[in-house]
Amino acid sequence: MTENMSAERSENFRHYELLYLIPNTYTDAEVEGIAKKVTARVAKSTAITLNQNLGKKRLAYPIDHMTHGNYVVVEFDAEPENIPALTYDLRLTEELLRHQIIEKRKRTEEEIQTELKRRAETDRRIAQEREGGNRRQDAPKKEAVKVQASADQLKQESGTEKDHKITLEQLDEKLDEILEGKDLV
Repeated sequence: MTENMSAERSENFRHYELLYLIPNTYTDAEVEGIAKKVTARVAKSTAITLNQNLGKKRLAYPIDHMTHGNYVVVEFDAEPENIPALTYDLRLTEELLRHQIIEKRKRTEEEIQTELKRRAETDRRIAQEREGGNRRQDAPKKEAVKVQASADQLKQESGTEKDHKITLEQLDEKLDEILEGKDLV
């Protein structure tokens, strides 16, 4: 009978991720204590699968005049009914700047392997670009040389500036002739 209850219970469990920010005003020892306190609260009604301190990072925008914070991620399995109570408890925790709980879809082993291959390919490309990094720096210079050459060709084709002024004078004379003409409406 207990096996059936645990099977039913595991079917109701969903996978969640909690991300919370601890202000940078706390020391590293205090941050660890706060993280343990939050982890203990999460562990009361859930099964924690990952608890990772991502370290101090710059915030995207100031929160309560803070520009840096300690990011901590906790992944856990819980019943959906337990999430509102957990959210309420976290909201009352004064040591946290912000927190967010999202429901995550559990990935299959195949999806994880595909993502790892994609990351490895991206890392390989980045490493190749770093090794041959001068290629990107040379490209704009070559383009600038091509643009300068094109500008020089245009100057040669259009003639000198003096020729250009003569053309403007001729245009003025033509306009005067047209305006003086009696054929205007």
